[in-house]
Amino acid sequence: MDSPLAPLVPPASVLNETLGALLLGGFARILLYGVFCQQCFTFFRRFSREGAMLKYSIWALLFLSSLHIAFTIHPVYILLVSSVGKILVPGQVPWSVAASTIVTMASDLIVRSWFMYRVWILSDRCLALIVPPLVCQLFIVAVAARVIILGTLYQPQNISDLFLTILAVIVVTDFYVAVCVCWFMYRRGQNASSRTRSLLKTLTVYIINSGLVTSAFWLVCMITHATMPRNFVFLAFLSPVTGLYENCLLASLNARDWFRHEMHGAASIRLTPQGSSAIRHFSGLSYKPDVPETTSDSHSRSFGSGHGVLPGHVAIQVDREEAKAVL
Repeated sequence: MDSPLAPLVPPASVLNETLGALLLGGFARILLYGVFCQQCFTFFRRFSREGAMLKYSIWALLFLSSLHIAFTIHPVYILLVSSVGKILVPGQVPWSVAASTIVTMASDLIVRSWFMYRVWILSDRCLALIVPPLVCQLFIVAVAARVIILGTLYQPQNISDLFLTILAVIVVTDFYVAVCVCWFMYRRGQNASSRTRSLLKTLTVYIINSGLVTSAFWLVCMITHATMPRNFVFLAFLSPVTGLYENCLLASLNARDWFRHEMHGAASIRLTPQGSSAIRHFSGLSYKPDVPETTSDSHSRSFGSGHGVLPGHVAIQVDREEAKAVL
């Protein structure tokens, strides 16, 4: 009687570059998802009276992140459990990998829109400065839609150039936004007090570090896909990058309480629009903290427009000096 055929086991090098990379990327994504859920819990507990637009954005990010987790686990299960003993064909992955990329683009669109909004606020609502990242974002959406229409997301012979183009544009867009925010914060701190300059410097370092981390992941993903298009190494960096974006946004929003306490006594941090007309004008965007805000003395004067502060950034009022810092 003939013995049953032994299951086919791919070489170790193939497993490292395919299943190993996919598994490590999934682990990193799940870890960041746990951190993001904790950040969301903190946000809704501390800022339950936040503007509707920002809260809806966070809920949308939480839904997309949960969906992305499902699309991250599915290919790992299919390739490690359902496909045991089968020959791995380089360049062919389950449909959920393509679906996870679509979810990634949608989630990044929301986060990057808030980052562009910050540039618009810091530049005193200069539309010319947000046109370049806006055009890049529309280009990314258009190319991603083209990839979906083709229906061959990870067949390198068909859409490899499109995929690399998307990654390159994302890196350029993130770098542009980070540079703009840091430049305007530097200008705001020129005539501020030493304590305000120290706070602005801390914010600048945070923005640079968060921008560098996400840009580095996109850049490594682009390089690995260009040099090794027939394996899954690039997925080890593509999977967690969405979690990095989401956590960067939530961490900056949740840090507003820390900055308020940091400046307590020497300054006041207004997190709500000043005046009833401002609240009416930005009824969907105004930030209304659950704790009483600290007010400065009669010598303090507001900085910027009369509409006050919108979600995602903090106006620091110091006696006779002021600075506006975007978190």
